Amino acid sequence: MREFILFSLLGLLILKPRLQRVYVRSERRDKR
Repeated sequence: MREFILFSLLGLLILKPRLQRVYVRSERRDKR
């Protein structure tokens, strides 16, 4: 169970920046 939790945390850390970039892009498009 501990290994699964650590793996999930690492995945979130890697996916967070990508999701933020997509979110920022969507905001820029909305502003236009």
